[in-house]
Amino acid sequence: MIRVPSASQAPRLSALMRQAFIEAFGHSSSAQDVESFLAQAYSAKQQAAELDDPAVVTRVVESADDAWAGFGQLRFASPAPESITLRQPAELGRLYVLAAYHGQGLGSALMDWVHAESVSRGIDGLWLSVWQQAQRSIAFYRRHGFEIVGRATFRVGTDVQDDWVMQKRF
Repeated sequence: MIRVPSASQAPRLSALMRQAFIEAFGHSSSAQDVESFLAQAYSAKQQAAELDDPAVVTRVVESADDAWAGFGQLRFASPAPESITLRQPAELGRLYVLAAYHGQGLGSALMDWVHAESVSRGIDGLWLSVWQQAQRSIAFYRRHGFEIVGRATFRVGTDVQDDWVMQKRF
């Protein structure tokens, strides 16, 4: 089930986001760089601000046992990289499912929500940035119609990492 987190749930959302990022990328940078990134991107204060921002839409996905198992986030005001050829794109800013829930279709459920929400707003496609070494994520995005169209960099603290820019045209 896809749910809308409330502003009062920002601390719970923050904890989910931090756990998901650590599971996926905690090994990719030093502990200091990871913690610096988490404090900046996934704090409860930051999540409360994003939940209050009409240009950012966040949803959580629940598992069969009603646990928060993952989340997705669309950003409608993010400037697209030059490699994006869409007329009216939105950014798929975040899509994570906790490792314990992989293989249960929750990522696809989030992607279905992302697509429906985007189409309802007149968006003609999505773009995202994904770490070049995240092969599982890249394969997931490709299964859902995304293609690599460029390169970008991403900072985890002071660690600069190479990302792919991917897009999906509706």
